[in-house]
Amino acid sequence: MPNLDFIINSVIYYGGKVVVAILTLIIGLWLIGLLSKSMEKILKKSIKDVTLNSFLKSIIGVFLKIVLFISVISILGIQVASFIAVIGAAGLAIGLALQGNLSNLSSGVLLLFFKPFKVGEILEFKGIIAEVKEIQIMHTICYTDDGTKVIIPNSMLSTANLVVAKNRT
Repeated sequence: MPNLDFIINSVIYYGGKVVVAILTLIIGLWLIGLLSKSMEKILKKSIKDVTLNSFLKSIIGVFLKIVLFISVISILGIQVASFIAVIGAAGLAIGLALQGNLSNLSSGVLLLFFKPFKVGEILEFKGIIAEVKEIQIMHTICYTDDGTKVIIPNSMLSTANLVVAKNRT
């Protein structure tokens, strides 16, 4: 039967780690929420595009939560080097599996930053003439004169020759 002193010392040692980890998690999530709100205000002032603002806010939020999670498991005494290696390998596998989508994503970010065209403008793309209704992270939604909805992957728009008109004539 284990020694009573050993049990008490173990509870104090591990209990303290668990309490510190829980406090770190709660305070960290609160700080991330606070930072997210202030970042949203800053982004609204500096970048007027709502889509880009929400995208940047969510990417930074996910990154901060991953860092917080790694910090919390490190406090608990779990070795994080192997965990980070697993996250890296999983990221590589996911990246290779989603290569086409990641191309659309990066092209969408470039389109939102550099704005070669805007909502309401007319695009001529591969023989299709359509009005831009929405620029999303992965694709752009346009409508032709007859009301046909055209969804164009952003990777195609970022590499193609486009004709952009301000309004229909």
